[in-house]
Amino acid sequence: MTTIGGRAREDAVPILDAQAGLRNFQNDEPLYRRILGDFQRKHGADHEAIASSLAHGEKIDARRVAHTLKSVAASIGALRLREIAASIEKTLSETLSRGGAVVDFAPALGGLRDEISLVLNEIAASTEAEPQTTPDAIPEERSDAEMETLLDGLERLLESGSVDCFAFESEIRSCLSPAGEPYERFRARLDDLDLPGALRVVPEIREKLRLKN
Repeated sequence: MTTIGGRAREDAVPILDAQAGLRNFQNDEPLYRRILGDFQRKHGADHEAIASSLAHGEKIDARRVAHTLKSVAASIGALRLREIAASIEKTLSETLSRGGAVVDFAPALGGLRDEISLVLNEIAASTEAEPQTTPDAIPEERSDAEMETLLDGLERLLESGSVDCFAFESEIRSCLSPAGEPYERFRARLDDLDLPGALRVVPEIREKLRLKN
């Protein structure tokens, strides 16, 4: 297996704990690498998105971005990034509960920017070490085995009632949407916070995607 991540800072916390990330995806390295690519494309500017939302007074939107980043960072093994995003999310929740108390987020956002940069550099370094084929060629296509792994992971999150299911679903949405009507019902259940109901629809999504292949 090609080495991914592993660099640590002075406190020995790795920037990207690939072993932890791989475990989250059942040690499927090709799938893990695709998720890392998704992170590069979708979350590299999350600090800017949070700053923009705060500048426009949209604290709820800023908290949503921080929450999603926290969950995605945990899934790929970027544990320090997860901690920073979680801290920002917690502070935003507290300010909202206190009626919008004034908080200077500049230091936290600076730390978030720097940590995202470190994670992106770590991912890029691992990509450079990998033999090049056809990068980013139809990146949203998944093999049957990869889809089974993703759906298994989604089911586990729903069964446990974890709010991380929302972030995970957003990451694989383009893979699930071809299921059509069952996926629309699944999304409606999630929007209603009906996790047991959403879980019951997953087998239908699984079957639809199999039929399409």
